[in-house]
Amino acid sequence: MRKKWVAIILTCFFVLVAFFYSINFLNKFSLLVYDLLLKTTPVQIDNRIPVVLVTATERFASKTGHEPGRDDYAKLIDILDKSNLIVSDIFFPSLQSEKTDSILRNSMLIRCEKIILPVFTPYKLSTFHKSEFGYSVSSLNENNQYFQSAVKHTGHINVFPDSDTIVRKCPAFIYYKGTAYPHIAIRAFSIYQRNQSISISRNTISGKKQGTIPVDKDNCFNIRFLEPETFANMVYPMEDVLTGEIRPDAFKDKVVIIGHTIMGSKNADLIPTPLGVEFGAIVQMQALYTVFSDAYISVVDSGFVLFVTFLVMCVLLAVFSFSFWRGTWAFAFIFFGTIYTSLILFKKGSVFFDPVPILFSGTFSYISFVVISFFEARTELTKGEELLSVLESTQREIALALKPHEMPGMQKKLYMPAFQDDFFNKTPRLTLRTVISLLGISEGIIFSVDRATEKPVILVAGQDSKITPDILSLAVNALDSEKAKIINKKVPFEFGKYGISNFLILQILEEPLMKIYGFFANKQPGPVSSAKLFTTTDYQWIASFCLQIVVALFNTQLNDALRKSQLETIVRLATAIEYRDRETGAHISRVSEYCALIASKINLPPVEVELIKAAAPLHDLGKIAIPDNILLKPESLTEDEKKIVRQHTVIGAKMLEGSDSFILQAAYLIALYHHEKFDGTGYPYGLKGTAIPLYGRIASLADVFDALSSKRIYKEAQTFESAIQYIAELSNKDFDPNIVDIFVENKDLAFEIYTKYKEEKE
Repeated sequence: MRKKWVAIILTCFFVLVAFFYSINFLNKFSLLVYDLLLKTTPVQIDNRIPVVLVTATERFASKTGHEPGRDDYAKLIDILDKSNLIVSDIFFPSLQSEKTDSILRNSMLIRCEKIILPVFTPYKLSTFHKSEFGYSVSSLNENNQYFQSAVKHTGHINVFPDSDTIVRKCPAFIYYKGTAYPHIAIRAFSIYQRNQSISISRNTISGKKQGTIPVDKDNCFNIRFLEPETFANMVYPMEDVLTGEIRPDAFKDKVVIIGHTIMGSKNADLIPTPLGVEFGAIVQMQALYTVFSDAYISVVDSGFVLFVTFLVMCVLLAVFSFSFWRGTWAFAFIFFGTIYTSLILFKKGSVFFDPVPILFSGTFSYISFVVISFFEARTELTKGEELLSVLESTQREIALALKPHEMPGMQKKLYMPAFQDDFFNKTPRLTLRTVISLLGISEGIIFSVDRATEKPVILVAGQDSKITPDILSLAVNALDSEKAKIINKKVPFEFGKYGISNFLILQILEEPLMKIYGFFANKQPGPVSSAKLFTTTDYQWIASFCLQIVVALFNTQLNDALRKSQLETIVRLATAIEYRDRETGAHISRVSEYCALIASKINLPPVEVELIKAAAPLHDLGKIAIPDNILLKPESLTEDEKKIVRQHTVIGAKMLEGSDSFILQAAYLIALYHHEKFDGTGYPYGLKGTAIPLYGRIASLADVFDALSSKRIYKEAQTFESAIQYIAELSNKDFDPNIVDIFVENKDLAFEIYTKYKEEKE
C-alpha cells in the first residue's frame, strides 16, 4: 500500500511542479536563489580587463562651478584620445547651442571610429516581441542625426527586467525596421576585436561555447554584477578628469564608458539590481566588464532542469518504498546535495542550475512520505475508525483557523497567523481535546495555582467542562508532594459527589510565582488506550501533550506581546519621522485610520485591513534622509529641491525591502507607491491605473486627503467638505475612481476619524 501511494503522490507532485515551473509560477523562488548565489559568490576583479567608467558625480557642480554640458563632453572626448574605445551612456536627442554642438560634433568626427553612441526603445521589452536572438521593437530613440552622423557605431542600452522588476540581464540584440542593434557591450567587444563577428549560443549545462555570447530563453545575456567596493578602481569622476587631477595616460588603450551618476540627472536613470538600486551607467559598465572578461553566467535550460528533477524523483520513489529512516537520509542527501551542486556550478563554472524544481518536488514528496508513514504508524495503534474521526475533526478546525488569505495589495497568497489571535487561542484547546479524545477521557483541565493565594486558575479546559476550581484544589491537595498521582479506585468522597470515578493529576511546570497542573478525569476505553482506567502509558501520553499545551499557551502570550511591541515600535518610529516636518504626529493616526476605512469598505478581509493599518504609518519613512533645510522649508521648493524630496519614496522602500515581516512588506509597497497617480503622472515610476499596487492607491488618497484637511507650517487647513470635494474632482486623475467613490460614500465615517484625531492647533 505504501509503494502505491508514494508512487501516486510523487508523480502528482512532479507533474504539478513541472507545470508550475514551465509557466514561470515558481520564477520568484528561482530568482531569489539566483540572487543569493550572486551575492555569495564574489568576483575577483581582473585588472587586465580594459574597461573603466568616467562619470559625472554629485561633486561635478561644486568642482567645476557648473552642471555638465556638451562642451564638457567635447573636452572629455579630446582627453580620452588615447583610449581604445569611447562608449557613451549619455544621450543627445536634440540640438542646443550651435557653438557647443559644433565643438562636440567635431570631437566626435575626429574619433568617429572609436565612439559608440547609444540607442534605446522607450518601451518595456516583452517576450511577445521576442525574435531569434533579441527583440523586435516598434519605436527607437536615437541621438540627433547631427551627432549620429558623426560616428560610425551604435549600440542599444536597454536592459531586461524580470517578473519581480529586478534587472539581471540585457537583450543581446534589438531589431528596428529590419536593422539589428547589438547591446553596446557586444558592439564594443566586436570593435575591440577588430570588428570581429560575435556569435550567440544558447545556455547549456556544460557552459558556454568558446568565442560566443551565451543567451538564455529570453535571448539575454546575464550581467555579472560586482560589489561596489570591488569595481571602485574602475570608476573615475568626470570632474577630476576635466580638471586634470587624473591624467589622460590613465585611459590609454582602455574601453571607456561615460555617463552620469548624479541623482535626478536626466542621463542618470536608476535601475533595481540584485545588489540594490544602481545608476544606469554603473549597470552598463558592469555589462561591459561581463563581456570583456568573458564572465558570463550561463543559465541551464529549464527542460534539462526538469529532466534532472524527474531522475531525482525516480530515485526518491525507489528509496521511499523502503524504511522511514532510509528515505529520510536519502532526502537529506538529495536536498543538501542539490544546493551544494548549484553552489559549486555557479562558483566554479559560472553556471546557474536552478535547484527550485528539485527542492520543491523533493520537499513536498518527503512531507507526503512522512505523512504516509505517520498514517501507517497510526493505523497500527488505532483500534477503530474513531481515531480517524477525531484527528480529521481537529485538522479541519486548525485549517479553518489558519486559512490562506488573498492579499490583493501584496499580489500573493499569505498565511497570516501573526494577525490571527484566534488561531493561537484555539491551539491549546484543540491539542487538549485531541489527547482526551484519543485516550477516552471525558474531562481535561490545564490550570495554574498562584503560590501566594493558592487559588486555581483554569488556563485550558475541554468543551462544556463541569470541573470547578474547588475540585482542582482538592486534586492539588491529593497530590501532596508527588509530581503525579493516579487514582482509579477508592476515589475520595469529595470527588465522587461531583461524578468523578477516576482521575489523574500531574504537575507540568513549576515557576517561582506559580505551578501549572493537569487534571484528567473519568477514563474510558479510547482509540489509542483501550484500558478502562488510567495507566502509566496514559500518563506518559498526557505528560507529553500537556507540556506542548503549556508551550502553546506561552507562545500565545509571547506572540501577542511581540505583535503589540512591533506595532508600537512602528508607530513611534513613524511619529518621530512626522515630528520632523509636521506640528504633531496625529497625521499618521489619521492616515492609518483612513487606509483601514477604505480597505474595509472595498471588502478586503479583516486580516488585511489590520495589515494595511499597521503598515501605513511608515509611508513617509524615506523623509528621514531628506535634509532639514529642504524638508522644513516654509516657502515653495525649487525644482531641484522637489526632486530631492521625491526620492523619499525610493529611499523609504529601500529601507523596508527584503523583510520577512508581512507588515514591512506591506509598508514597502505603501512607501514606494503612495505618490503614484492613477493617470500616470505621479512618481517615482509614473505607473498608471491598476499597475499601481492596491496598497499604494489606498495610501495615496488617505495621505493627500489628510494633507488637505490639516494645517501645516506652510498652509492653512481646508474644511472637511472642501477636502472631500477636491478628492472627488481628482477621481480618475490622481486617484483610483473606485477608491474615491468608496471614500466619498463613507465620508461620515471619515469625518469621525477627522474629528477624533483633530489637532488642537488646527
